[in-house]
Amino acid sequence: MADKSELRDVQTLQMHQDASIVVVGAGIAGLCCAQTLAAHGFRVTVVDKARSPGGRMSTRRTEHGFGFDHGCQYFSPKGEPFKRVVETWCNAGVVKQWHGRVVIVCSSRMTDCVDATRYVGVPGMNSICNNLASRLDIRTGVRVEAVVRRDNGSQILDSSGSSSTEDLAGETFDAVVVAIPATQAVALLDETSQLAEFARSVRFSPCWTVMMAFEPKLEFEADAAHIEGSALSWICRNSSKPQRKQDGDCWVVQADADWSTNHIDRSREWIENELLDSLSAILQQPEIVPVHKQAHLWRYAIPSQSLHDGFAFDPVRQIGICGDWCAGSRVESAFLSGIGLADRIIDLTVNAD
Repeated sequence: MADKSELRDVQTLQMHQDASIVVVGAGIAGLCCAQTLAAHGFRVTVVDKARSPGGRMSTRRTEHGFGFDHGCQYFSPKGEPFKRVVETWCNAGVVKQWHGRVVIVCSSRMTDCVDATRYVGVPGMNSICNNLASRLDIRTGVRVEAVVRRDNGSQILDSSGSSSTEDLAGETFDAVVVAIPATQAVALLDETSQLAEFARSVRFSPCWTVMMAFEPKLEFEADAAHIEGSALSWICRNSSKPQRKQDGDCWVVQADADWSTNHIDRSREWIENELLDSLSAILQQPEIVPVHKQAHLWRYAIPSQSLHDGFAFDPVRQIGICGDWCAGSRVESAFLSGIGLADRIIDLTVNAD
């Protein structure tokens, strides 16, 4: 397989200052990429198949008033660039520090985790993506299944072979950013390209997640726990996070990657019951009965590898890829991947001037 860095050295079509760019995927990577490009004068459109932005930063709310961060649980900034961005999110009121007690549970023994600064979106993890999307031209409910290169730009097509939505009918774009999981991204990339070759090589471990609500409140000394030696790898009292104004005692439990892989084809009802039993064993509280439970499968949770730069752009085809799977599996990885790809496209513009 060719070195991905070769893509950076190809000299071909250059981006012009008012180029139009479509970003497929409204998670952290796609939105940060789009926001950076828009700030530099590009005409940016973001599309996503979901009803709202967020990706794994999503928050699930029920008709009974329960709320769950069923994907990303929190994030702890490491590098200075991301720390500065998190500070702006805090100032905007969409992020707060979570002071919950997080422990490690192994064979019924509980030890506190090493101190870390943990942040969450408020009033839900999706608040961050909603805030980013509010300043962008974003179209939700759009499922893009093909990208076809035309003489005057790249047109996005849906499964019917026509333009994705009436609003996008006949629109062409100078460049495409693909910010969705690798397995889904392959369909949008030229099958002979290095980008497609890399995306095809990435393997993911799944993660079964179950959202549960209890009345009355369950007894547990901590707010969240990393679990060892169980089907579960993480449990969290979601209602312990700041500004979670909701009824009931809401929990999110996530299964171990190997357990999730071995039971990936099980029914949601079976998963719910098995992980409820596992939670009961960890809490040492038999016969706990939730007033609400719902399973969700994150099929593309943990990537097997990443790109050296955390993103890639093919200037011949005018298409790029970014996402946490390109750079790791953390929120900070997604941020750096999206910003890195945007900077690469901006560099091409500078070179063209």
